[in-house]
Amino acid sequence: MTKGRSLNNLFIEGGFKYGCIEVQDLADLSLNTANFLSAPNRLNILLISYLDEPWKGDSHIAIHMFQLPEGQEEFDRIQAWFGDERKSRARLPDGVPFEESTLAIGDLPPDWKHTAYPRSGRDFIHIYTSAQQAILLRVKSKRGTILNHPLLRIATDSIRIVPFQWETQRPKVRLRQMDIGTESFVLSEADFSEILAYSKEAQDELGINEDGQGSHCVERIHDHIESLRSGTRKPKREVARLAIELGCLWGAALLETGQWEWRTARFAGEEFLAVFNNAGTHAVAPIVVINNLLKSKKSNNNILLLFNMIREGNLPDTIDGQVVWLS
Repeated sequence: MTKGRSLNNLFIEGGFKYGCIEVQDLADLSLNTANFLSAPNRLNILLISYLDEPWKGDSHIAIHMFQLPEGQEEFDRIQAWFGDERKSRARLPDGVPFEESTLAIGDLPPDWKHTAYPRSGRDFIHIYTSAQQAILLRVKSKRGTILNHPLLRIATDSIRIVPFQWETQRPKVRLRQMDIGTESFVLSEADFSEILAYSKEAQDELGINEDGQGSHCVERIHDHIESLRSGTRKPKREVARLAIELGCLWGAALLETGQWEWRTARFAGEEFLAVFNNAGTHAVAPIVVINNLLKSKKSNNNILLLFNMIREGNLPDTIDGQVVWLS
């Protein structure tokens, strides 16, 4: 969303099962983002929380689960991507070295193997494998101590692996009652024409025909972002241009479902373009999301999984009159 204001207004109701894990009750944990995403032979969970001191800033847990052997290629790909910044050792801000047991899932089932490595003293990867399933778990926090971190501790305290389980029903994500102060306005014809022009620029850059399917466009956007992030860092002005063009094309792909529309959003004193569902209960700011991805190679590129989640109608619950931002 916009800089300067982030709200932990989501929570997950009760314990739940998803993919090959079971998670104990997290109702007391306040979240900024709780995404449950699906793709063939793959399920993802992304939990993000913005905490007060001493952990001020964003922290997240990402859980990537795969069915084998069908999902082996994608599992290998994501292992390679995260492994690019693998470190042989790291020291936590708590003053102790990283060990394979640091924030690891407990009570590992028989026949499951576990390896782990740090990407820094605040960013850890755990890999769990059996003959039929695999998990890549990432835990990361920008500030504060690690071992007593309210969000990251759930990896050890609340998550357990359930062999052979493959639960695809998403748990209920609830919105806490609060005024998040989002307003939205219909676009002018000039603004909409500008969005179409930027979208066409992105289509030309990606070599996509004007009649390209929405999902195909988003796949190409996802891959193009990965390509850009693997190259040399681009100037801020170039990043901003790419984010606008790719974000407009991503939004145009979502509009093809017939259930979403571009609007101007006003939040925390700032105005920006966003895509809202027809009911006005959920929104995405694709230009902001893609801009953040292009500026940070360490951010998870979930725009394809997010698109699929929205297209399938898998949205968190909301309260009348309030907007849930998706990212």
